Amino acid sequence: AGLRQAEICERAGFEVNMHYAFSNVVAAENQLGRPEVALARARGSIARLDALGGGAGAGHLWLGAMNAEALLGRVDAAAAAGRTAYALLLREGDELRVFPGLALCAALRGRLADAARIIGYADAALERAGAVSERHWTTMSDRLNPMLSAGLPPAELARLRAEGAAMREEDAVRLALGSD
Repeated sequence: AGLRQAEICERAGFEVNMHYAFSNVVAAENQLGRPEVALARARGSIARLDALGGGAGAGHLWLGAMNAEALLGRVDAAAAAGRTAYALLLREGDELRVFPGLALCAALRGRLADAARIIGYADAALERAGAVSERHWTTMSDRLNPMLSAGLPPAELARLRAEGAAMREEDAVRLALGSD
Protein backbone atom coordinates (compact mmCIF):
# COMPACT_ATOMS: atom_id res chain seq x y z
CA ALA A 1 0.00 0.00 0.00
CA GLY A 2 2.85 2.37 0.79
CA LEU A 3 4.51 1.64 -2.54
CA ARG A 4 1.19 2.21 -4.30
CA GLN A 5 0.77 5.56 -2.54
CA ALA A 6 4.27 6.59 -3.62
CA GLU A 7 3.55 5.50 -7.23
CA ILE A 8 0.37 7.57 -7.32
CA CYS A 9 2.25 10.63 -6.06
CA GLU A 10 5.01 10.10 -8.59
CA ARG A 11 2.61 9.73 -11.52
CA ALA A 12 0.82 12.90 -10.46
CA GLY A 13 4.13 14.78 -10.39
CA PHE A 14 4.30 15.20 -6.62
CA GLU A 15 7.87 14.09 -6.01
CA VAL A 16 8.13 15.56 -2.51
CA ASN A 17 4.94 13.77 -1.47
CA MET A 18 6.25 10.58 -3.05
CA HIS A 19 9.27 10.66 -0.76
CA TYR A 20 7.10 11.43 2.26
CA ALA A 21 5.00 8.38 1.34
CA PHE A 22 8.14 6.25 1.38
CA SER A 23 8.25 6.68 5.17
CA ASN A 24 5.47 4.06 5.33
CA VAL A 25 7.53 1.75 3.15
CA VAL A 26 10.60 2.30 5.34
CA ALA A 27 8.57 1.41 8.45
CA ALA A 28 7.27 -1.73 6.76
CA GLU A 29 10.76 -2.81 5.70
CA ASN A 30 11.91 -2.50 9.32
CA GLN A 31 8.91 -4.49 10.49
CA LEU A 32 9.64 -7.19 7.94
CA GLY A 33 13.17 -7.57 9.29
CA ARG A 34 14.89 -5.79 6.41
CA PRO A 35 16.57 -2.84 8.13
CA GLU A 36 19.29 -2.57 5.46
CA VAL A 37 16.62 -2.05 2.78
CA ALA A 38 14.75 0.38 5.04
CA LEU A 39 17.89 2.38 5.69
CA ALA A 40 18.85 2.61 2.02
CA ARG A 41 15.37 3.81 1.07
CA ALA A 42 15.24 6.29 3.96
CA ARG A 43 18.64 7.75 3.13
CA GLY A 44 17.75 8.07 -0.56
CA SER A 45 14.47 9.84 0.17
CA ILE A 46 16.02 12.12 2.80
CA ALA A 47 18.77 13.17 0.39
CA ARG A 48 16.30 13.84 -2.40
CA LEU A 49 13.95 15.78 -0.08
CA ASP A 50 16.87 17.91 1.07
CA ALA A 51 17.71 18.66 -2.58
CA LEU A 52 14.08 19.57 -3.27
CA GLY A 53 13.74 21.78 -0.18
CA GLY A 54 11.40 19.37 1.58
CA GLY A 55 13.76 18.08 4.25
CA ALA A 56 11.81 19.70 7.08
CA GLY A 57 9.05 17.16 6.50
CA ALA A 58 11.30 14.12 6.59
CA GLY A 59 10.84 13.33 10.29
CA HIS A 60 9.21 9.95 9.71
CA LEU A 61 11.98 9.00 7.28
CA TRP A 62 14.53 9.91 9.95
CA LEU A 63 12.51 7.82 12.43
CA GLY A 64 12.73 4.87 10.06
CA ALA A 65 16.46 5.44 9.63
CA MET A 66 16.92 5.56 13.42
CA ASN A 67 14.99 2.33 13.89
CA ALA A 68 16.95 0.62 11.11
CA GLU A 69 20.28 1.71 12.56
CA ALA A 70 19.21 0.52 16.03
CA LEU A 71 18.06 -2.83 14.65
CA LEU A 72 21.45 -3.15 12.96
CA GLY A 73 23.17 -2.38 16.28
CA ARG A 74 24.72 0.87 15.05
CA VAL A 75 23.91 2.87 18.13
CA ASP A 76 25.80 6.10 17.40
CA ALA A 77 24.19 6.42 13.97
CA ALA A 78 20.79 5.53 15.44
CA ALA A 79 21.11 8.16 18.17
CA ALA A 80 22.14 10.81 15.63
CA ALA A 81 19.17 9.96 13.42
CA GLY A 82 16.94 9.97 16.52
CA ARG A 83 18.00 13.50 17.41
CA THR A 84 17.07 14.68 13.93
CA ALA A 85 13.81 12.70 13.94
CA TYR A 86 12.83 14.13 17.33
CA ALA A 87 13.47 17.71 16.25
CA LEU A 88 11.50 17.31 13.03
CA LEU A 89 8.64 15.31 14.53
CA LEU A 90 8.31 17.76 17.42
CA ARG A 91 7.03 20.28 14.86
CA GLU A 92 4.38 17.77 13.79
CA GLY A 93 3.39 16.70 17.30
CA ASP A 94 4.59 13.18 16.56
CA GLU A 95 7.80 13.16 18.61
CA LEU A 96 6.72 10.39 20.99
CA ARG A 97 7.38 7.86 18.24
CA VAL A 98 11.16 8.16 18.67
CA PHE A 99 11.32 6.97 22.27
CA PRO A 100 11.04 3.19 21.73
CA GLY A 101 14.04 3.26 19.36
CA LEU A 102 15.97 5.51 21.72
CA ALA A 103 15.23 3.12 24.58
CA LEU A 104 16.70 0.33 22.46
CA CYS A 105 19.79 2.48 21.86
CA ALA A 106 20.25 2.97 25.60
CA ALA A 107 19.94 -0.77 26.18
CA LEU A 108 22.42 -1.55 23.41
CA ARG A 109 24.87 0.76 25.19
CA GLY A 110 24.39 -1.23 28.39
CA ARG A 111 22.27 1.48 30.02
CA LEU A 112 19.47 -0.88 31.00
CA ALA A 113 18.08 1.24 33.83
CA ASP A 114 17.86 4.26 31.52
CA ALA A 115 16.30 2.11 28.79
CA ALA A 116 13.63 0.90 31.24
CA ARG A 117 12.87 4.48 32.29
CA ILE A 118 12.71 5.68 28.67
CA ILE A 119 10.35 2.90 27.57
CA GLY A 120 8.29 3.43 30.73
CA TYR A 121 7.94 7.09 29.78
CA ALA A 122 7.16 6.23 26.15
CA ASP A 123 4.47 3.69 26.98
CA ALA A 124 2.76 6.02 29.45
CA ALA A 125 3.00 9.09 27.20
CA LEU A 126 1.68 7.22 24.18
CA GLU A 127 -1.19 5.85 26.25
CA ARG A 128 -2.01 9.33 27.60
CA ALA A 129 -1.97 10.66 24.04
CA GLY A 130 -4.39 7.95 22.98
CA ALA A 131 -1.95 6.70 20.37
CA VAL A 132 -2.85 3.54 18.57
CA SER A 133 -0.04 1.03 18.84
CA GLU A 134 1.92 0.69 15.64
CA ARG A 135 3.96 -2.28 14.55
CA HIS A 136 7.26 -0.34 14.50
CA TRP A 137 6.93 0.16 18.26
CA THR A 138 6.47 -3.58 18.64
CA THR A 139 9.53 -4.22 16.47
CA MET A 140 11.64 -2.13 18.86
CA SER A 141 10.00 -3.76 21.90
CA ASP A 142 10.63 -7.24 20.49
CA ARG A 143 14.34 -6.45 20.61
CA LEU A 144 14.31 -4.35 23.80
CA ASN A 145 12.13 -6.37 26.19
CA PRO A 146 14.30 -9.51 26.24
CA MET A 147 17.36 -7.38 26.97
CA LEU A 148 15.60 -5.68 29.88
CA SER A 149 14.20 -8.94 31.24
CA ALA A 150 17.60 -10.65 31.04
CA GLY A 151 19.47 -7.77 32.66
CA LEU A 152 17.11 -6.51 35.36
CA PRO A 153 15.20 -8.35 38.09
CA PRO A 154 11.41 -8.09 37.54
CA ALA A 155 10.79 -5.86 40.55
CA GLU A 156 13.56 -3.46 39.55
CA LEU A 157 12.36 -3.37 35.95
CA ALA A 158 8.82 -2.55 37.13
CA ARG A 159 10.15 0.16 39.45
CA LEU A 160 12.27 1.74 36.72
CA ARG A 161 9.42 1.65 34.19
CA ALA A 162 7.16 3.32 36.77
CA GLU A 163 9.81 6.01 37.35
CA GLY A 164 9.89 6.61 33.61
CA ALA A 165 6.11 6.76 33.40
CA ALA A 166 6.14 9.57 35.96
CA MET A 167 8.82 11.61 34.16
CA ARG A 168 8.19 14.92 32.46
CA GLU A 169 8.89 14.98 28.74
CA GLU A 170 11.91 17.25 29.06
CA ASP A 171 13.51 14.79 31.51
CA ALA A 172 12.78 11.85 29.22
CA VAL A 173 14.26 13.77 26.29
CA ARG A 174 17.39 14.56 28.28
CA LEU A 175 17.74 10.91 29.31
CA ALA A 176 17.07 9.58 25.79
CA LEU A 177 18.94 12.17 23.73
CA GLY A 178 21.59 13.37 26.14
CA SER A 179 25.19 12.54 25.53
CA ASP A 180 26.49 9.36 27.09
